[in-house]
Amino acid sequence: MGRLQRFAVLISLLLAILAFLPSCGSSQVYGKIKKISKSKITIETGNCSSASDSKKNAAKAAEATENTEGSFQADGGSADYSLSADINSSDLTEGTCVKLTVEEDTVMAIETLSYPKPETASSQETDPHLKEAKQSALLLVDDKKTDASGKNYNTHKSNANTILVGNRGSLQMSGSTLTKSGDTTNGTKSRLHGLNAVLIASEGSNASIDNTTLTSGGKGANGIFATGKDTVISANDIKIQTTGNASSGLDATYGGCIHAEGLEIATKGTDSPAIAADEQQGTIKVTNTAVDSEGENSPCIRAEGHVKAMWVKGGASQSSIAVLENSGQIMLDSCILRGSGESGILYKASGTGTSAENEKGVLNATDSQLTTTCNGPMISMDSGSLSVIMENTTCYYSGQVFAKVAGTLTLKGIDQVFKGSIVCQPGSSVRLKLTKGTLFEGAVDQEDAAKFSSVTMDADSTWKVTENSYLNSLKNKDKQCRNIQSNGHTVYYDPSHKDNAWLKGKVLSLPGGGKLAPVN
Repeated sequence: MGRLQRFAVLISLLLAILAFLPSCGSSQVYGKIKKISKSKITIETGNCSSASDSKKNAAKAAEATENTEGSFQADGGSADYSLSADINSSDLTEGTCVKLTVEEDTVMAIETLSYPKPETASSQETDPHLKEAKQSALLLVDDKKTDASGKNYNTHKSNANTILVGNRGSLQMSGSTLTKSGDTTNGTKSRLHGLNAVLIASEGSNASIDNTTLTSGGKGANGIFATGKDTVISANDIKIQTTGNASSGLDATYGGCIHAEGLEIATKGTDSPAIAADEQQGTIKVTNTAVDSEGENSPCIRAEGHVKAMWVKGGASQSSIAVLENSGQIMLDSCILRGSGESGILYKASGTGTSAENEKGVLNATDSQLTTTCNGPMISMDSGSLSVIMENTTCYYSGQVFAKVAGTLTLKGIDQVFKGSIVCQPGSSVRLKLTKGTLFEGAVDQEDAAKFSSVTMDADSTWKVTENSYLNSLKNKDKQCRNIQSNGHTVYYDPSHKDNAWLKGKVLSLPGGGKLAPVN
């Protein structure tokens, strides 16, 4: 072999070694975020092209199938990873395409991937629900940039917005006053499309407002309304007061997003929550805000979409603390909220039968305080599926029932206290999970009415039984069940269920004179 050939072989070997070295310690995984917390991430796996490739494939992306978004092509799989302590996940959201650097099962680095989306004719079309509104808006910011700072606007017209931002327009406003009277003639358009709202942004527009007061006195006159994909409203140091019926303080629908901080929101009419995401694609993130809802059916928060609230304080004097509808999601962090409706938290699924079963609501509460003055349960649901996770959250209520379940409830406590029984309607399902020192003081399905009921406990958590309870499944890290204080009651379990194989169909004496026994 000649000298030149030997040199070429040596170079090839070096390149192969360099290519192999990164794979020894880490690997790259592409996907779209499905769930993310401080310590864990779940992604939908698939293929992602580079940003430059995305530009070349813009025409193909416009014709993408249902499981394609931008330049991400799902492969039908998913993966779970732990996050290293160095990763800050607070700015990462579900639906974001990412490239993960993974060592074993731990993510060491995350790169968010942004793909240019091709313009389509439909993205430039006017929302048909806004054509009439654009003709009657007092100030129309349509396909242009406007700074309206220091100016005041007032309209008395029915079905008219004080300010409407549309067609990718942009509004800047500071130190202004906006007022609105005049009723809507179409309640559905007001609730879902912002007809008659004081300020609305739509059609991929954006608005940034601060140090401004908004007041409305008409029916269906919401305060701030965001609707349409890529529409974003940023609101800071704002006072909102609505007095008419069906007039929320904040509302977002159909992909519209509101980021709010330092607000004071007061509503007086019926069906007028302070904060509302009234359609499943609406998103509201609100921080350091005071809310006061006085009317009937006017909770602090109503969500069919997504609402994240941090350091929000206030109450609803004639309604539940929060109402979730269908697949709505509410995340509470360091909030102090009170209500006085039929229950503290109300979940409603509008469908029937299978369609209701497919609706899945989510409530997460961390380091919060929830108070209801009603005699009803803390949580009530009439159908559908609801997942509730509470961590270090105090619940004050005078009733003896923590949750009344018609549908499927998954209730998880993390360093939490649950006081009150879980009452199950015929055909319902409940899954209670007690973790990290959680205390549950109550009974589960004491009437043996549920289709399925289960309790899962770690060794550090405690169940103080207040009545006989019926379980299909019991999982307990303490195999002696010393963490179940029976108070003389019996916990019945299904000996034929696989989760109960460890009990071997036997009767186990429990602290307090009661027992764990197979049901006949």
